[in-house]
Amino acid sequence: MTHEERANDWFANIPHGKDIDLQTRMAICDRIGKKLVGLFFGIVAIEILILYLIGGAELLESIVDTVNGLGDAAHSKAGRKVTTLLFAAMSLPFLFLPFFAVFKFRKKWLIAEAEKFHKQNPK
Repeated sequence: MTHEERANDWFANIPHGKDIDLQTRMAICDRIGKKLVGLFFGIVAIEILILYLIGGAELLESIVDTVNGLGDAAHSKAGRKVTTLLFAAMSLPFLFLPFFAVFKFRKKWLIAEAEKFHKQNPK
């Protein structure tokens, strides 16, 4: 997806989003995208910290050993695909909150930026 397509897609359902010129929409998307990446990795870091506080280093080591153990049995392309799917299934509960937060805050921040733009640039 190009910057233009992302700007058009993100602002599709934002009130008065199409009134903002493309360059400004792209700049807003870049700013919000950087915030969302920070939010995502911040939540993942907090989750890892909570896991560490709950179970200590032993819990994190057992999780890593389990993931590494999945890869030991994979000797073919099909085996690696199964290992990848198992790891993805194990990771889903861990990644649910960060993805949910990103999708929730993206729309809020886009609406806030669009309103801010319209206040600064009345027609």
